Amino acid sequence: MEDPKVYLDTMINIRMKLAKFMQDDLNNELGLKNIFDKVCLQLMRTNVLKPIGKKLSESLCEYLDVLLRKDIRTLEKANLTEKLNESTIFYDYIEDIDTFENLYQKRLMQRLFRQLSISIELELLLITNLQEICEHESTKKFRQMCKDISNSDRLNMYYGKYPESEKIFVTILSSTVWPFSPPDEILLPHELKISYDHFSKCFTNYSKRKVLILLPQYSHGELE
Repeated sequence: MEDPKVYLDTMINIRMKLAKFMQDDLNNELGLKNIFDKVCLQLMRTNVLKPIGKKLSESLCEYLDVLLRKDIRTLEKANLTEKLNESTIFYDYIEDIDTFENLYQKRLMQRLFRQLSISIELELLLITNLQEICEHESTKKFRQMCKDISNSDRLNMYYGKYPESEKIFVTILSSTVWPFSPPDEILLPHELKISYDHFSKCFTNYSKRKVLILLPQYSHGELE
């Protein structure tokens, strides 16, 4: 089985049934909590649906990425919120938190930068949940990435009202949280140089304390 969604959805259902049994029939006795956790961990490690060769940290990152990406099969917001909240049950069983944080950041970066995320609101909901297991600095970095995208939307609305503005969309990223590096040398075509210089003047009025560093290797455009 190579589908982490099938695997983790199945594990959620199994764990919820075990938790209900603990509550209804065993009155949530504290002495049985460790046994309950060990049973759940063993089920996650040995379940036949478990993707071969993948750790829980990898499967969970892929699972969350599927839920938060734009897709024609996207769930209703209420159901999606429920799924994201249910995913917190796996946090106690992740053994390599550093690996999870690195993988999650890469997936988040792709969703946000490529405009594939279904909702900044839901991204922030998940980040709040991740505070249970991730270091404060990591979740702070994730939040800043989401904030950069929201700020970019507002900046482009501002630029749209700027005199002689052009039909471009610019994403402004914080250099401290996005793993992007500028090229050694930048040679823009004349037409793009004009557009960039015009936007730069607008940006200076919008935020006088920040300096723009161009990343043309991550840009794209449409020919007309």
